[in-house]
Amino acid sequence: MSTDFEKGLRKTIDLSVKSKDFTVDVLKSAMNDFLSGKSQKKGRVSMKKLSEHSGKLENVEIKGIEDFLSVAKKYDIDFAVKKEQNSAAFHVFFQAGKMEDFKRAFKEFASNKQDELTRPRAEITRQQIKDMAKQVAHEPKKKEKVREKSKEMTH
Repeated sequence: MSTDFEKGLRKTIDLSVKSKDFTVDVLKSAMNDFLSGKSQKKGRVSMKKLSEHSGKLENVEIKGIEDFLSVAKKYDIDFAVKKEQNSAAFHVFFQAGKMEDFKRAFKEFASNKQDELTRPRAEITRQQIKDMAKQVAHEPKKKEKVREKSKEMTH
């Protein structure tokens, strides 16, 4: 029975570890993290990488993508983003198998948006702005302090 090395199927991995002292334990921990899948990149990925994992993708149209990105990071969701040509809408693609995680993240995103919309806003009228401008105009101006440098050298 020949080994993978003899068949020419040798594989190489690159590990990057930040450590003050590089010991066997640090290397062992890094290898365990790699093999368990903890070190895999989560979050925004390309469409190609996303479709490689599973062929079936789902998508949702979202406006205001920045708020969604922070929520998606929290739930460790792999997703890809495509912007529509003639609008401010984005399509967020995700794996169909991870639907439950995405539902939880989307529910939190939607509730945050709803809170944002229902929060009372302080409205300022034109008259209030004019009054504030008059107040500022009547305040005495502060004198600027001017420093003069003198170049006197004594030896």
